[in-house]
Amino acid sequence: MPDYASILNTIVEGSLEQSALSSAAARCLGTPRLLHWRPGEARASWQLNAKYLNSRGFLFGGYYAVLADFVLAYAAMTVLERDEQYVTQDLAVSYYKPIASGTLYFVAEVVTRTRSRICVQCRVLDEFDNLLALASATQHVRPFAGEVPANG
Repeated sequence: MPDYASILNTIVEGSLEQSALSSAAARCLGTPRLLHWRPGEARASWQLNAKYLNSRGFLFGGYYAVLADFVLAYAAMTVLERDEQYVTQDLAVSYYKPIASGTLYFVAEVVTRTRSRICVQCRVLDEFDNLLALASATQHVRPFAGEVPANG
């Protein structure tokens, strides 16, 4: 069964690639760097990469969703028990300000946790604390089923 605290600590200390959450998709997408976590919260950053800009020169809106989804997942993991896992039930993103360069910061918080759901929200900020986007997700919690990779 997964030890989520150890997984999150491995990500903070090294990279997602060295954790039990490593996947081909995560390696391909250029995931946010988890900076800090505590129960109910995760903070991350990501240096904007020009290959993710849209035709107008701003970060592609769908990529906000990809990045936020990672950090929302980190926050959800902070409140899971070892015998639980989750799947994203819904994901919503509201966009407030475009960005063309710089670093994005993510602050994700668990809004509520029930036996079967975790509701999380993530603010996406620029270097000056301007709100760029707001993402929210509902994670469906269920009993853990499966194997944990050797490094998990």
